Amino acid sequence: MPGKMPRPRAALLAAATLLFLAALPANAAAPESAPVSAADAGALARAARDAAVETLPGGFAVLIPERFAAPQPVREKRYGFTFARAIAVYAPVGGGTGGRRLALRATVHHDPDQRDLSVRTARLIARLLRLHAERFGRDAVFPRGEPVSRLYVCPTTPPGGAGAEGILFGGETRGHEVYLYGAGTERTPLEWTRTVIHEWGHATLPAARGYSEPESDASGYLGERLYFKWLFEEATSRVAKSASAGPRPDDGTGLPDLELYHRRQVAPLIARFDRLGPSAPGWGGVTASAMDLYIGAALAFDDTYGSALLGDALFGIEDVRPRDLLRAMEEALARRPGPVPVRLPAWVPLSPGRYRVAAQNGGTGRVQIPNVATLSLDRNGTGVR
Repeated sequence: MPGKMPRPRAALLAAATLLFLAALPANAAAPESAPVSAADAGALARAARDAAVETLPGGFAVLIPERFAAPQPVREKRYGFTFARAIAVYAPVGGGTGGRRLALRATVHHDPDQRDLSVRTARLIARLLRLHAERFGRDAVFPRGEPVSRLYVCPTTPPGGAGAEGILFGGETRGHEVYLYGAGTERTPLEWTRTVIHEWGHATLPAARGYSEPESDASGYLGERLYFKWLFEEATSRVAKSASAGPRPDDGTGLPDLELYHRRQVAPLIARFDRLGPSAPGWGGVTASAMDLYIGAALAFDDTYGSALLGDALFGIEDVRPRDLLRAMEEALARRPGPVPVRLPAWVPLSPGRYRVAAQNGGTGRVQIPNVATLSLDRNGTGVR
């Protein structure tokens, strides 16, 4: 639920963490345009003596204060929630592709009772930032150009929120600020993770709007399906490569949950788009079924051409109608020089012209090209029949 809200005011920080945390956006005395940075994780650890620094895959890091409590709790202004603690999430400058210098990208505000849940949430946010950079080839950008996202782990539902906006134990996103509700209520790790990723989709992904259900903006559900797809692919790839690989820090995800979500929420949407294609009547609809078709197209494109091309399409869209994504996919393919590898079955949004279609390694499958009958690849890999 993106929208505008005033910037929250935060409290002063303990001296032990002042060197690298003084520019936290939650601190009213610090310039919000200057994100925190550190030369590397070692420098961050030396400066923050009362905090643990966890280094994560890709050069990301999470700063977890051990005894920190603000002299005055941070108070966000929309609902009046107060938070005594904050965990900081850092990303390597340049998106985690080899750089060492760290920049603050997110803060997770919480109370002591939600510490463990908030630590897992911070690790998950670091992982989502890394996957965004690795898969799209670009850093996540927050609304209105904010350099740092703020996440609030709220133990309850906002006062009056459930009646006024139908909020129960989910969350909402207002620009670069993410609210996660009901943290004090017991729930499964999968449901909490799903809530975090849904709201993170609102904060980091462009998507079509104008739906009547389940919500008007598709970015949350697109984020759920796409990020879960990447998490599942990473987890299964890692397991396949090395069953003896060391355990990851607990970020609330587990292979059984990822498999379950992929089976129920990702694979069916890809299969439905592969079956119906871009000419399905649902593209003109505003229902949940129409949103699923739109999201299925993005997932299928990610599966077929890879995440870099999907990113070119998603972040190159000039409007917010569902069919704009299809046009953006066509333009992204047209800009790509040389042969484009395609994972079959596939819908290929090609503009009019002459093309050579060939299978490699004896591959077979279907290729659906707009205004052209479906092509079936020859088993010998020599062309089409």
